[in-house]
Amino acid sequence: MRKSLLPIFFVLLLAGGCIPVVPSAPAPPNEPPLATIDSLSATTITVGQTLTLVGYGTDVGGTVVAYSWRSDKDGILSTSPTFSTSTLSAGTHYIYFKVKDNQGAWSNEPYRIVNVLPEGIIKPFVKSFKAVPAAIFEGESTTLVWDVSDALTVTISPDIGNVPASGNRLVSPKMATFYVLTATNKAGTVTEEIKVTVTSAAKKTVELFSVVGEEGYVDRNGAVGPEPKAGITEGGVPMQAFFSFDISMIPAGSTILSASLDLTTFISYGYPFGILGAFAVFSDQYGTIKSRDYKLAFTLDALVLTYDQPTRAFDSAQLADAIQKQVDAKSQRCQVRGQFEKFYYYVGQGPNYLEFVKGKAKLVIHYK
Repeated sequence: MRKSLLPIFFVLLLAGGCIPVVPSAPAPPNEPPLATIDSLSATTITVGQTLTLVGYGTDVGGTVVAYSWRSDKDGILSTSPTFSTSTLSAGTHYIYFKVKDNQGAWSNEPYRIVNVLPEGIIKPFVKSFKAVPAAIFEGESTTLVWDVSDALTVTISPDIGNVPASGNRLVSPKMATFYVLTATNKAGTVTEEIKVTVTSAAKKTVELFSVVGEEGYVDRNGAVGPEPKAGITEGGVPMQAFFSFDISMIPAGSTILSASLDLTTFISYGYPFGILGAFAVFSDQYGTIKSRDYKLAFTLDALVLTYDQPTRAFDSAQLADAIQKQVDAKSQRCQVRGQFEKFYYYVGQGPNYLEFVKGKAKLVIHYK
């Protein structure tokens, strides 16, 4: 029979013995958090302009509970991770950012340098000034669009006057007109001029829908189908869409004034614009669709280009020029090919493509 250990235990206690206690390991010291300045909207501004700064903090084993932005010239600026200010004084600012963790430790202080120029020290800058479209017919209108920075006053002549620094205005000139934008501040004046052409010749318009039976798709493996589809199949095979338009009613010798292509009738599968980039349309007089019609092309040569799903018709001078070439060649067809910017394989990323409704692609042509 096994003997009990209790008598031995009591003997140890009576002898003054004890059971040893192993001390716990000391807690590791708190590491301070890390502050990061993610972005700032500009490195040079003028007095009164808005500056936006974005920062964030990280802390190993803890949480960030406080933020602090300060300028060596203007003192504390904000206690938020992101803020905007238009009250910085003139001069060179060292703007520091720090964060605090839940144990009270502050981070390092990264900084960015911002130069704040006195108001009017630089002349205004005309970012853009254009007319859309730049050529119209009598009775039509065009829209002036402008964007100016660092100006105290902006005017447009003739017949418009003072305008905000950026905006647009509908105008209906009766003859060819030069519009002049003038931007002024304490440093000086800059001007920008554009011309709107007005044509008195009557124009004619035709609306054409794609010819069913002459449109479809070709994939990289040479497969051909009747539905116009562009993108990547579920198996990772790229496809290109083809559209054909009958232009036989446009007389030889006509001048194509403008054209627009409407590809808004489609079904989208997956997220092709997120995976494959821009959608581009190219001139391609393919005749009838064949396996070898799949082509590699780059967006630089595109007639129209979009980085998002088309919600309106596209017009461009390149599209009008492509139609003009077919009219000059006395061709009865104008044909185009649509494809995504990234045309290589995306195995496992499909399906990501657009399927256009047959016979619904629309081409509107203005000519005289």
